[in-house]
Amino acid sequence: MLKSCLVAGLFISTFATLRLTVIILYIVCFGCYVLFTRQPDYFDSEQTIGNIQLQEGKLVAVFSDGKNTHHAEVPYEFLHQQGERVEVIYEASNPSQAKQYGLIGYWITFGELFGSLFIIIVLYFVAVSITSNPTPEALLEEIESGKKKPRKPKYDL
Repeated sequence: MLKSCLVAGLFISTFATLRLTVIILYIVCFGCYVLFTRQPDYFDSEQTIGNIQLQEGKLVAVFSDGKNTHHAEVPYEFLHQQGERVEVIYEASNPSQAKQYGLIGYWITFGELFGSLFIIIVLYFVAVSITSNPTPEALLEEIESGKKKPRKPKYDL
């Protein structure tokens, strides 16, 4: 009975550590991906204000770069309405590739968010299936490592 409780305790501890590690790794990787893959590039672009208008049945943000008038697509039309003022980000060398700047649409798109969550869920279940069926040798090794006395600290405070 004690042996099975010890193994269950080690498994739960390993499982919690694994879950925390996966969550931290997901946040770091997704954050780096988002920060360095935006087009137009956040660090080299200019921002201005545009007005949302209806053109050819689609909402677009119309803005001026000082010389010409350009338009940027509005990715999620249900979040905006005609006549609304929004921030637009564009590269000065290519303002025709401008985008509406915002958390949803520029930084995070629904496709990327759902795709990355799908990948992390699949990897999570793969990790759980691998760690939930350890070999008998691995179980014995875990039990034996639990029997060792903890090292006494050199200085007690």
